[in-house]
Amino acid sequence: MRGDQHIFLFADAFVRASNPANPAADATEAARRVDMAPKYAQLAFSDSAIVGLFAFICQDDYDEFGTRFLGARHWQELRNRHAEIGSLIVSNQMPGK
Repeated sequence: MRGDQHIFLFADAFVRASNPANPAADATEAARRVDMAPKYAQLAFSDSAIVGLFAFICQDDYDEFGTRFLGARHWQELRNRHAEIGSLIVSNQMPGK
């Protein structure tokens, strides 16, 4: 990377639905993404080359080759966590402080 380049981080905010269907496993995957979200934020605050942090929510409610994707709108806690992180970023507060 050159000194004039910048990085955008895209955190997963969707779950590939289990096949066969297993709502408990899907919820576990969503919870894992909730736990990972602050780590993305900490990374974003730790490096001035990182100029953007986005929750990757584009994959939602569609089927690709037999796999259903469940976006953040299916997971209230995941939505809330990313909204909280967004508020911290806007107010320039490092997560966890």
